[in-house]
Amino acid sequence: MTRLERHSSGKIQLIVTLLFLFFSSPAFCAHLLKEEAVEFHRQGHSAQESGMLNEALGFYQKASAIDPASAHLYNDLGLVYEMLGEFEIASGCLLKAVSIEPESIEAYSRLALLSEKDGNFPLAAKYWLKFIELGNKNNPAVREAKNRVYEIGRIIPEVMDSYIELEASSLKKEISSFKRAGPSDKKLRLQRQLSKGNAFYQDKDYLNALKMYMEAKESDPQDNQINSLLDAALSKLLL
Repeated sequence: MTRLERHSSGKIQLIVTLLFLFFSSPAFCAHLLKEEAVEFHRQGHSAQESGMLNEALGFYQKASAIDPASAHLYNDLGLVYEMLGEFEIASGCLLKAVSIEPESIEAYSRLALLSEKDGNFPLAAKYWLKFIELGNKNNPAVREAKNRVYEIGRIIPEVMDSYIELEASSLKKEISSFKRAGPSDKKLRLQRQLSKGNAFYQDKDYLNALKMYMEAKESDPQDNQINSLLDAALSKLLL
């Protein structure tokens, strides 16, 4: 074998060795497993959409065995178990999801609904309050959650206290932000608050209308028109 041939052979052996080390490395193996989990998850979602719940469950379980740190997977497992009528197991999966990702808003709404089905309204309110805290206040689902908490609070005073405390905290943050704004921003925000309040009032969502009018009152304490709007919304709530 010539020197050139020996040199070429040595280079090939080195390349083969490097490729072997790369493909057998923990990082590469983990990448392959992650891709496999994603594929199982995709197949599970496809089966779920086709109404094949047991097949979906099998795929989700395979995916979670490979990727046990996926909150999204446990959310989907919880939904399938709920659809199969396995409410206790569904709750366990959803609790696992929020333990992995504490801001998993979807899991909190499902936990709240499952708690309502079980007749545990204080626990349902706890999950609804967390859903409200994490959600966008302009989201219709968040407004519906507020209505549910309000209805529970009419029966359980402690729930109403927690709801008022959460709303007060939210209002305090908004007022702080408002105070940092310039005069033109303040005027625009006041107009938006009144407009939203009036829209809620027209939709008979008097609780959120009251909240908007309260925010407007903080923005302009001297406006007597806002007092009239507050009185009207409060009167409707007390009916």
